[in-house]
Amino acid sequence: MKTRDKVLFGMPLLLFLFVAVFGLFLYWQVSAFEHSYIAEVKDHITQETALIKAVIFPMLEDSKVENAVRFCTEFDSDNIRITLIESNGKVAADSFEKASLLANHLKRKEVQFALEGIPGSSSRYSESLNRWMMYYAIPLKTSSGFYVLRTAVSTDRVHRVIDFFRLNMLGALLFGGGLVFVLVSYIMKQVRKPMIRLSNNVDHIANGELSTQIEIPKSGIIRDLAVGILRMTECLKLQLHMVTDERNQRKSLFDSMSEGVLLLRSDGKVLQFNPMAASIFCFGESGRFHLNRCHIPKLVELSHEIFETKKPFEQEFVVFQQHVERSLYIRGRLLMNHGEEQLLLTVADLTSLRKLESFRSDFVANVSHEIKTPLTCIMGAVEVLEAQGTDITAEHREKLLEILKKQSMRLNSLIQDILRLAALENQQAAIHKEFMPIALDSVLANAANLCMEKVAEKKMALTIVNKTSLEMEGDSFLLEQALVNLIINAVKYSGGSHIELSLTQQMNDAVITVKDDGIGIDDKDQLRLFERFYRVDKSRSREGGGTGLGLAIVKHTIQLHGGSIRVESAPGGGCLFRIRLPLEAQQ
Repeated sequence: MKTRDKVLFGMPLLLFLFVAVFGLFLYWQVSAFEHSYIAEVKDHITQETALIKAVIFPMLEDSKVENAVRFCTEFDSDNIRITLIESNGKVAADSFEKASLLANHLKRKEVQFALEGIPGSSSRYSESLNRWMMYYAIPLKTSSGFYVLRTAVSTDRVHRVIDFFRLNMLGALLFGGGLVFVLVSYIMKQVRKPMIRLSNNVDHIANGELSTQIEIPKSGIIRDLAVGILRMTECLKLQLHMVTDERNQRKSLFDSMSEGVLLLRSDGKVLQFNPMAASIFCFGESGRFHLNRCHIPKLVELSHEIFETKKPFEQEFVVFQQHVERSLYIRGRLLMNHGEEQLLLTVADLTSLRKLESFRSDFVANVSHEIKTPLTCIMGAVEVLEAQGTDITAEHREKLLEILKKQSMRLNSLIQDILRLAALENQQAAIHKEFMPIALDSVLANAANLCMEKVAEKKMALTIVNKTSLEMEGDSFLLEQALVNLIINAVKYSGGSHIELSLTQQMNDAVITVKDDGIGIDDKDQLRLFERFYRVDKSRSREGGGTGLGLAIVKHTIQLHGGSIRVESAPGGGCLFRIRLPLEAQQ
């Protein structure tokens, strides 16, 4: 039995036990009083009987039976009754009743004792007197015969009082038992059952089932407790909801951080991490990571030192992961969590930034180099013209003017391509793009028509092998220029005899291909083909008047429309540029 039930049922049972013990004590007291009273009455009646015997015995001894009968009959006392009984049980005289009216007393208990020669006593209810009586009989052996002298005293008042007490005690016990039964029934219905249900509900709530319905009794002492638990549950739900929201917000912030975050124990085992940290150190979402396996020995050394020195550190590390060089800026500091020192590492991936810095530096150097060449030629031609003045021949002047014109046009083309590339980058950064519905088959046809003259000059063939009618949101002029750049590149540098154009649909994408049968491109050049100022054959590119920005402009144009471009080629196997453009609107 649970402690709760012991308390609930123990109190009524203790109360009943107290009532029962108290009743038994009173019963014992009443019985003791009864025995004491009977003993006292017996002593009194014995003395009285002895006195009466002293009067009657001489009369019977002298054969004066009539005097003894007269004495008994005329004995005047309200407290004591005298009866003279013959040896055959017949009543010879009685002080309360006529002897002829009384039944034979031979079977009376006290009489039987006296007939055996032993004084005897008994207490019983007298039907003739309708009261409780104490009887005492003694034998009288006389010369006139054997007689029994019996005296009696009324004990009716005492017996009635005792019976009253006993009846009251029985009533008290029955009342106590009934009270306990009612109390136990009330406890079962109004306390124990609601408390068991409430206890079960509390257990469910403690196990995290906050949606558990709390049963509120209509009345009783458990109602207030149930209402209090219901309010507590609602407050707990609200607080848990707030804590969950805060945790989710922190997790969202934690997961969306551009920096990797790692929380490590002193032994190097990871406790918490965010997706960026898992991506940087390439251990996925399994969490199976150990600092000793980060492949950065200096970081492991600094992490061990920080637990000794307690001083935070900041340092940039250059690491090689999957044959790629990466720059990681790592900061470390100690935290105390539940009395345990833990290491917090924040990792910023500076690889893209360093690449951008390198790209900007290379870009400036390339622009300077590309501009420097035509400027040098222009300045040299101008200096020759200034130095020779009117002494220069007409033929020489024409050559110098041709140099000035060609290099000026080259410089102008370079500047135009740089400006065009910058405009494309600005358009890519814009949130909303001003696109219009365009027909891609028309764009493909227009680009082919614009290049027909150049193709004919090189004695090459240009055909459209597939042309599906497709529409999309975009800039037709930019797409035409991108296709023109690809076709002109094939004309200038492929060394082939045939160029094929194709427009098809794959899933939700439009696929445009520009294919030639020329010399192809090496694998090492394919990786950098779309970089700015990158040339596969620098001498041939400059001779053809190229700026080195054409394919970069193509790539940015395709990316502006949400698409992608890639090259498929092999030395001597021709070259194929594959463009994918989404047919859904790009805004």
